[in-house]
Amino acid sequence: MIDVNRGIIFNNFQYNRKNIYDKINKTQSQISSGKKIQHSYEDSVIFTKSIKIDDEVKDLDNIKIRTQKAKDIADSSDSLLSDFVSDVRDFRTKLISAATSTLNSNDYQILANELEGIKKHMMGLANTKVNGIYLFSGTNTNVRPIDENGNYHGNDKELTTIISKDITTPYSVDGKSIFLGDTNKNKVISTNVMLKNQTTGNFIKNTDQLRDLIKNPTTDGINFFISGKKHNGDAFKSVVSMKTTSTINDLLDKIGEAFGNTNDTKFVDVTLNDNGSISIKDLTTKKSNLSLNIVGFQGGNSDTQRDLTQVTYDNIIQFTKSDFRSPLSVEESLNTDAYYFQKEGAILTSNTPLIYNEEFATPSVKLEELANGSLNGKVFKLDLVNVNGESKQVEINLSNNNPPTVDYSTFTLKGNPDTTYNIYNADGTRTNVKDMTLGQLNDIISMVVADTLPTSTNSLEDFNNAIIASRDKVKVDIDSGGRLSIKDKTTTDVSQIKFAIYDKDANDFSTSTLTPTISFMSNNLITTVKPEIDFFKDLDNMIKSVREGKINITDNSTNPRLISIEDSLEQIDTISANLDAQQSKIGIYSKRLDLENQKALTLQTNVKLMQSNIEDIDLAQTITKLNTLTLNYKAILSTISKVNSLSLLSYMK
Repeated sequence: MIDVNRGIIFNNFQYNRKNIYDKINKTQSQISSGKKIQHSYEDSVIFTKSIKIDDEVKDLDNIKIRTQKAKDIADSSDSLLSDFVSDVRDFRTKLISAATSTLNSNDYQILANELEGIKKHMMGLANTKVNGIYLFSGTNTNVRPIDENGNYHGNDKELTTIISKDITTPYSVDGKSIFLGDTNKNKVISTNVMLKNQTTGNFIKNTDQLRDLIKNPTTDGINFFISGKKHNGDAFKSVVSMKTTSTINDLLDKIGEAFGNTNDTKFVDVTLNDNGSISIKDLTTKKSNLSLNIVGFQGGNSDTQRDLTQVTYDNIIQFTKSDFRSPLSVEESLNTDAYYFQKEGAILTSNTPLIYNEEFATPSVKLEELANGSLNGKVFKLDLVNVNGESKQVEINLSNNNPPTVDYSTFTLKGNPDTTYNIYNADGTRTNVKDMTLGQLNDIISMVVADTLPTSTNSLEDFNNAIIASRDKVKVDIDSGGRLSIKDKTTTDVSQIKFAIYDKDANDFSTSTLTPTISFMSNNLITTVKPEIDFFKDLDNMIKSVREGKINITDNSTNPRLISIEDSLEQIDTISANLDAQQSKIGIYSKRLDLENQKALTLQTNVKLMQSNIEDIDLAQTITKLNTLTLNYKAILSTISKVNSLSLLSYMK
């Protein structure tokens, strides 16, 4: 019995000894590592909290890295925009120098060359790479944003980085906002003929009579053929008959009425400038379809004839002139939209932006959306010279009535005999007039210009094969300014392609033709102020105006439709204001990124302190604990030693 009790006591001593020994080892490990636990099983609560906080520390560390990298990009963009602002300021200064009549032709050439140098420097800035990415391509960071012709190829999306769960912040300015930005400007269009009082020789005044515009007027009235589009794209067309004793103010009022002005409501502001030109200001901002064609006739058959190309007259009042060429064998004043596209090298471009819903049209936009109404029964004529140098005529019929209950679209190559081709949708069905898109129109243009028309079977397969084949020869697209563009891929020199597309009723002013339409190329009033920016194309036009020394809007120049240096100054101010806005934006982004970086650093410090409170030991307290455990351990060892040395008699006492 005594041996049994002695064994139990001994085992208890051994247990306590081991327990204290383990605690001593653990405490020594804590002092050595500075941590409360080494393994998850030692304290699951501490371990779980520690893992969670460790994740938070890593997340904050990643935010610090991301925000710093993003800030580097933002700061680089900010610096480049500063360079842009400086270059635009220099550009403007030279434009002001050019806006003086004391310069000679050689001076203008020198200034134009200097402006060209500034433009090329800005094109280099636009294509800057940082850390392997293009700064101004939006999220298409591998795409060179500006090509040699000044076209933008990036997108309109900003680069973003994560700053916390489900929260991102931008750190770049997309190139579209910089180079193709929108402003709060109102569109202004102007005549380029400087109207003069034919008796006094002075610029015409508001109170002058219409007869003063004619050198040898008769007593007959004057018929003004007026057509155009309102801000939203609604087309209008009318013949306004006025007395010769009516004033210029009366004519301005009639023009305003054509755009919808009433005594109570004004959509446009029509004014006469000091230089004898008429300006029309769109009172609605954003991209605008606003356009106007106007010409006045006295005598002849102008009282009864409504086909503009057939009008005869004794006297004419012309408001716009151009260097355009037409496929129609009529003088410029008898034609509105039937003109060949402008050509520069291998690229042909229209002059009328295609706008839908206050944005430049894309290939997916339907033609009826562009026309702002039904095109049922509309026929567009194409006069062209194809890539092979062959003259062709094509008609696109948007109301074929085959079968009678459905309006299918077709296009016809005129000849002897004519050849008509079906137009197909992507799903293989025939194209209804209501579904015809700008992209499908582009495909038709591509086929006829490239001379890769469908074969005689007129099937979907033939149609698609013809489109594919045409794309090896030409590229038909919408350029950065919303204009229809044709690129001849068969040459790097001047293309032999000629191309015109127009509504066959464009020159018909009879009441039966007052329907929605689309204009591609027109000798309309010149856009002198526009709410949208086409950065490098705008600079090109400014340089051209300086090279020609064109201080004011006038038809007496090599390029009568070119904007003036005065208009260039207003446009460069628009570009400058947009750059300031974009730089301000990137500055805000950079500041926020800096704040988020500092915030992450502060939070990381606080979280690490919290982590330390959970994981780390109190060294003084732990050493005291170790000393206590060591004393206890020694006491147990001493006690065990004494117990082992006791005799039976001593133990029983």
